[in-house]
Amino acid sequence: PILDGLIELPFPARFRGSVWFLPYIMWAIFSALVGGGAALFVFEKEQITQTTIISLSASVLLLYQITSDFAEYWVHSRNQEIVYDVKCDDPTVVVPTSSRSRKR
Repeated sequence: PILDGLIELPFPARFRGSVWFLPYIMWAIFSALVGGGAALFVFEKEQITQTTIISLSASVLLLYQITSDFAEYWVHSRNQEIVYDVKCDDPTVVVPTSSRSRKR
């Protein structure tokens, strides 16, 4: 799951749904929060207990997971096409479609 979010980073730009840049704004906020926390951690390391370090590490992992899941949801929810099945006349949602295949 940790690499999953990194592998999916190019998807918002590739599939270009509405407001496609919002996941990148969320990644920037995540990076700023983690970067600021890391800077404080480096400068105040002697005053932080082991329990606090463990809970901060867990919170960074949770924030990372929330950010990557949001980016994945944003791409999937903005790039759906309704395809009607010929046999049963029931709409089926197919996710996602690339912007290159739409132009053909």
